Amino acid sequence: MSEENAETSNEEVAEDDGKVSIKVDQDKYVTTKSASGKKSQRRDDAVAEALDGLTGEAVYDVATDLLGEDFREKYGHLNIGMQRMNVGNRLRAWVNKSEEGEDRAAALAEACEPLKPEPVAETETEEE
Repeated sequence: MSEENAETSNEEVAEDDGKVSIKVDQDKYVTTKSASGKKSQRRDDAVAEALDGLTGEAVYDVATDLLGEDFREKYGHLNIGMQRMNVGNRLRAWVNKSEEGEDRAAALAEACEPLKPEPVAETETEEE
């Protein structure tokens, strides 16, 4: 990877003893909770925010509704995280590669909202 490419992709390239290491710009990521309730990191963009907390199955449903294609057969051989990532990337491309990007991002958020789980209130443990 050239130094120029590293700058445009917001990744740092450092060479140590002939080895190249790539560091991802962590400023582009936020910490959130996955559908299972576990701590997770995601991109800080409208698509990832819309998909926050959705199960893999719900992401497939949204993609089928908005893109008119069911990706279950194409990505079904992957683990659920890879499936969700790939379908999410398809949705991101659909939003970003259009002149109606903001309208599509709003349509995505609207399609995802009814599928989001109810927020679970965190309870404090009482000490005895």
